[in-house]
Amino acid sequence: MSYLLTSFLEDSGLRYQSLFQGKAQEELAEHAPYLVELTEDNHFTCRLFTGPDGIGGLWEKELGIFLRCRARFDALRKHLRKFIRLQNVDGRWFYFRFWEQRYAHCFFSTACAETHWMMMVTQEHRLTVICPKGSAIIVAHAHRSIEHTNIIASKPTQEWVAGLAEAESNRAFQNKLIDKFIFSISKYGHIEYEKAQEILKILLAQAQGYGFESEYALSTYVSVALELSQFPAENECYRKLLESAKHPDTKAELMLKLIVYAKGNADD
Repeated sequence: MSYLLTSFLEDSGLRYQSLFQGKAQEELAEHAPYLVELTEDNHFTCRLFTGPDGIGGLWEKELGIFLRCRARFDALRKHLRKFIRLQNVDGRWFYFRFWEQRYAHCFFSTACAETHWMMMVTQEHRLTVICPKGSAIIVAHAHRSIEHTNIIASKPTQEWVAGLAEAESNRAFQNKLIDKFIFSISKYGHIEYEKAQEILKILLAQAQGYGFESEYALSTYVSVALELSQFPAENECYRKLLESAKHPDTKAELMLKLIVYAKGNADD
């Protein structure tokens, strides 16, 4: 869809520009975030928000977020570029993909100082962010009770960046599990992404309840549960193992051996 989107933009006649530039833009042009200045009567705008049934269109494909702001295009782009990459306390850089709806609704629905700082383009210009979340719509504004100067002068704290980096890492891990253990298996392949997230959230919470912390242990618990098509604790053999005093990684290894053994017997 990303390739089609850039083609749509090229043919739209609208003003648009990537938030990336230089080498990043050269390498990621088709997947880069683009700031687009929409006009009401443009055919791209119509296609974005309307479909065959009169509503929906490309917007339902979660291609981005909708911003309202009176700041000039160049000023807004310059402001947004401050946030595309963040550095954690260990010096590692990562992309903060606030333009993706799955991340945006988590970030913009929180009332922290960093959110307000990001939504204040200048002392006179605030951002309003609109993004869907399921059948609902989130509308986020900068908090008017905070002094403008304090917002603009503030910087993300290392604690906030660390939390964001951890959340990003967790989301990447969860998406990897969804792709590997849910979407790649025929009996689960038809499940919607949101439903897959719900299933994974439940299984990870169960695993953590048994002390599983490493990615190996967590991913093993998820794979075994999906292979069993039931919660492992509902099976007496797995329940005894989970309730044992063994190290969580050892439990995970034994769970994996049990499922492989069971599959081998079934094949025989």
